[in-house]
Amino acid sequence: RKVLDCLGGWLNLQQLSYLGFGILGLTSTIHGMALPFLIEEFALTLSAAGLLLFANSFGYLVASVAFPFLQNRRTSGWLLSLAFLIVTATYGLFPLSPWWIFMIILGFVASLGTGTIDVGFNTLISSLEPKIAQPALNWLHFSYGIGALIGPAFLSRLLKLGFSWRSFYISSSLLALLFVALWRVNLKNTPQEKPTTNSWGNARALYKQVVFWMLLISIFIYVAVEVALVGWVPTLLTSLGVPAVNASLGISVIWLGIALGRALCTQVVKRLAPKPLLILLTSSTSVAMLILVFSKPLWLVFAILLLVGLFLSAIFPLIMLQSAFLFPQFVAESTSSLVIAGSFGAMVGPAFLGLIGQYISLQAGVAVLAGFMLMSTLIIAAVPQEPVHF
Repeated sequence: RKVLDCLGGWLNLQQLSYLGFGILGLTSTIHGMALPFLIEEFALTLSAAGLLLFANSFGYLVASVAFPFLQNRRTSGWLLSLAFLIVTATYGLFPLSPWWIFMIILGFVASLGTGTIDVGFNTLISSLEPKIAQPALNWLHFSYGIGALIGPAFLSRLLKLGFSWRSFYISSSLLALLFVALWRVNLKNTPQEKPTTNSWGNARALYKQVVFWMLLISIFIYVAVEVALVGWVPTLLTSLGVPAVNASLGISVIWLGIALGRALCTQVVKRLAPKPLLILLTSSTSVAMLILVFSKPLWLVFAILLLVGLFLSAIFPLIMLQSAFLFPQFVAESTSSLVIAGSFGAMVGPAFLGLIGQYISLQAGVAVLAGFMLMSTLIIAAVPQEPVHF
């Protein structure tokens, strides 16, 4: 108890947010790593196995929609505590499930927690003073990337030590429980914001703004492109002659670029406003993806993948910042809506790229996604730089 009090008091709210988002990044890799073992254990078809991922995405959407309305009754701090407790309980129950349908239900409930964590921390950090929020939001998403990088390495190590896939969920459950203890200690020493009011009215006002729809489309495109690339890059690499056992390195390379880019952008945003930086990153991503389509040497392919990760890195947090700047009175509602749009992008992007890959080629699909990124550049260029007045 004394150790927890010491740690919780030593880490401030921002630092704990980074830690929590890092744990979120780690948990995001678990279903994908466990799926091959689950397919074997429950004798699943690929379509049946995919139901776990669908349930996860659907729960994320539900949590994103619900968050600003839950804030009418509870503070962000309280909701985040509940979300991590949900992750603790559900991830602890995954290894005990005797039926696949129960795993799917647990996946949905768990994603209610992870979706709340995503929107909650983005809302907390976006609500800070702009000079603090700009670098802090990039550090927040940098922490997610670090968690997503460390997670597979840590979990793979558990397998090599002789543990089963169940250890993935148990270790994540324990991490979430530890975070809840630290978070609650910190909340005792931190003034809490009051619950928000009139979320329905705020949301309606936001959705009447053309500028906000421009941001929604931009973040939809970004997430669709990122998730599609991460999901299909191993297949793309195998088509270029990379052995299947090494093709997953492409994912690590992209996440390495994303993590490095977010770290760099924490310094750049101190000198550049979000809009010009967004224009630079989206246009550079488009160009890098086009170069990737025509790259043949494997060393060049991996180098371009690193660059793609670097350019993709800060687009998500910068769109969040731009939205908070344009609509400072509606941070919770705008953050929730942007996460919802991103969640739809995460579902559409991989299916879209897979469809083009099936009928034409993955390279052609990457080129089409590069065109969408260029369209995002043009949309962002048309977004105003001054706050929107209602």
